[in-house]
Amino acid sequence: MKWLLLFLIPTGLFAQHPPDEDSPGYQEMMDTLSLNNIKPQFLWSMFQLEKEAVFNFFEYRNAYGYFVNMEELYFIEGIDTLIVNRILSALPLNGFNVPKNAALLKAQFRHSASSWSANSSLIFNEKNLSGALHTNTGFQTRDHFGYIETKTFFRKVRIRTIFGDYAMSSGQGLLLGRTSFPNAITSEYFANDLRGMTGNSSIGFNRGVAIECRWSEYRWYFGNTNKDQFQSALMLNTDWGSAGLVLNHGQLSIHGKRFFATTRLFAELNASSQLVGWNKYFNDLLIEVRMARKDRKVSVSTYMNWQDKRGSWNFRLIENKLKVQWSNKNSSIQYSQHKDPTKNLITSRWRYRQVLRIGTMDLHVHAKTYGVSLMRSFTKEGLTCSWYTAFVKYDNHPVWISTPVTSGNIGALGVFEDYAGAGVKLRKGQLQCSTQWNALNPKGLRFQFRWQRHLFK
Repeated sequence: MKWLLLFLIPTGLFAQHPPDEDSPGYQEMMDTLSLNNIKPQFLWSMFQLEKEAVFNFFEYRNAYGYFVNMEELYFIEGIDTLIVNRILSALPLNGFNVPKNAALLKAQFRHSASSWSANSSLIFNEKNLSGALHTNTGFQTRDHFGYIETKTFFRKVRIRTIFGDYAMSSGQGLLLGRTSFPNAITSEYFANDLRGMTGNSSIGFNRGVAIECRWSEYRWYFGNTNKDQFQSALMLNTDWGSAGLVLNHGQLSIHGKRFFATTRLFAELNASSQLVGWNKYFNDLLIEVRMARKDRKVSVSTYMNWQDKRGSWNFRLIENKLKVQWSNKNSSIQYSQHKDPTKNLITSRWRYRQVLRIGTMDLHVHAKTYGVSLMRSFTKEGLTCSWYTAFVKYDNHPVWISTPVTSGNIGALGVFEDYAGAGVKLRKGQLQCSTQWNALNPKGLRFQFRWQRHLFK
């Protein structure tokens, strides 16, 4: 059962080939993740760890409590120096998570030859009152977002009220759900919640008032936006599964899940789209098949994931496009097919990764585009330094190279031109900065700065 939990709860947030370097969805995910709040499915999918290492990680955290310092990772069986460096380059010890009766202030600045942006956030959390205020400033633009949340009880009913920017999710995301990153493990959408806007990304959020009532096995959500649109969801969660009704923009949807030991069924149906899925866990093998219908078009997705002595394997067939990945502790090979919309052709992309003494090397091939990159990270006297260098011969097919950047930004760079460049990231306490530069295009110099501070605890 413990392995079933690790594999059947999907992330829905992380892609092997991130779609956009400035993706706000990834920014928000990295803003909220840390060593002390990350879940098993995120740790497994983000860092491709062996399942034994993931299980040992959470066994240690459950036994000894939250990590107090980074060195504790070295005491966990199955996690070596390479894995520690890889995890610490992406995750802070505690992130920005604000404990009760505390407040946090964070700021970030980004600059390139063509644009600049500055973001700041004030986040606070009291016993029955919490909220956030975000300011996003760019060239000739300034936007403000945020929310206030109150919590109370009426008899046995827990009531949460959110004023401001909120997101509501229910079912498989056909009517209520935020766009998520493709997931290498499963296509099932698991989010069923109501929450305020904790990060700087406003995608998928509504502005208005929303209420959650929770009692026993039932949850009821209701929201009304400033555009005179209302949303509502009623859900029942039990040991055997869940069922629910969703009403959004005048459309009604019904959804449900059913558990049978290591097998689960999930579905959501409404007038314009339908989705049915099945997955099953056989020892070390997870199989999933999903069928979706939208705009009179039917698509079928197949997922297979397993592990053996040679490493972990991932197989995906989505809309007749194949993605395959094999990885172990020191190597990985990834093959994926991509559709060229201009020529209606399928192109192939390869990536080979090898851990060397001098760092981690990646080889990229996408049609006639070729590239190589090298990245390394080390820590000395409390200062963490991560650097990379890359060379790409571009031929109308992009590749993605791994890069060290400040937390809250996606750790990959899409290359759409000839590239011969490098970058570095420095981190000291709560202060981080990074820069990237392409020698073949000096105007593409980029700089990022991030700082955060607890105001009181």
